[in-house]
Amino acid sequence: MALGALSAMAFIVPSAQAQTGVVGAAACVFEGVSGQAAPGVENIVSDLGPDILDTDSGTFGFTGSATCAGADANNVPPTVVGPATFELSAGGTYNNVICGTGTANGTANLTNGGDTDINSTFGITFAAGVGKISLVVDGGTAAGEAVSGGNGDGAVNIIPNGLEGGGNCIDESVTSFVVNGAFSSTLTG
Repeated sequence: MALGALSAMAFIVPSAQAQTGVVGAAACVFEGVSGQAAPGVENIVSDLGPDILDTDSGTFGFTGSATCAGADANNVPPTVVGPATFELSAGGTYNNVICGTGTANGTANLTNGGDTDINSTFGITFAAGVGKISLVVDGGTAAGEAVSGGNGDGAVNIIPNGLEGGGNCIDESVTSFVVNGAFSSTLTG
């Protein structure tokens, strides 16, 4: 199972004179907890039976935070913006071959509760809890300016949340993961 974290967007302040095209870029680090994994990811002991290549599929939710810094590409030289902290939420579906190995896909929202509210879709492919996240910015606002798209990539770690009762992948099925990582993204206006 993976999470979004998943995923989210990048923070940038586009210029008021921005035209369609790349208006900036950003880099973010994020952390949070996926919860509500339903039905949960089967543990390895149970999964090593006759049907070892079966998959566990379901849905997840994610809540966390992201710290981002960016650059406004409309200025020469580009204006550095941030760092700033945002709320990050995501949800979607997962498909695991074995606990900690599989894919996750969904949507994410990055917001500061004010002038930045960016939506994205994402996909994560992971093995042994380490994965690659790819995202597409679907739109929103960054520092009050319209954002129409963008895309990015990054890395993610997905660790069973055993300390909080979320399972351990070995002999307990997992319903919650600690997720952290980083991504960079372009934004278009």
